[in-house]
Amino acid sequence: MGLLAPAVAWLAHLEVSYILATLGCATVAIAAFHLVTVLALAGAAAGGVAARRCWRASRAEGDGRVARSRFMALFAGLASVAFGLAILAQAVPTLVLGRCQP
Repeated sequence: MGLLAPAVAWLAHLEVSYILATLGCATVAIAAFHLVTVLALAGAAAGGVAARRCWRASRAEGDGRVARSRFMALFAGLASVAFGLAILAQAVPTLVLGRCQP
């Protein structure tokens, strides 16, 4: 979950934002865009929390899987941060331009 959740949250944010934008200015409130952004950030954060738990649990492993488990957990944490930043970058136009400006 830790590795896929941030990517799925980013993709869902992108697609839902495009759908909301095509519905037009009259039918979609600006709060809908912000709600989608908050939910996507929560999904990316959930992936980061899962990655942190896996990273902490990998300390207890005693065999040769420790290096692989720690690497995957660290990569998932970094991916969570990167996709969180991508979600924020996609939200900037709705904050700056509003919903009806080209």
